[in-house]
Amino acid sequence: MWVRKSGRLVGMLTVDDLLINVASELADLARPETTEVVFGHHDPPPAATD
Repeated sequence: MWVRKSGRLVGMLTVDDLLINVASELADLARPETTEVVFGHHDPPPAATD
């Protein structure tokens, strides 16, 4: 995709740019689940009793 302003080229967006962006977004979404799978679920410590 070419972006033109007043007949001048001001930018270009490629499929590679979009794929890199989507891959980054997916990695950010998957990070919490991946961490839980790798390191396991940590239960909160038991409540203190008197």
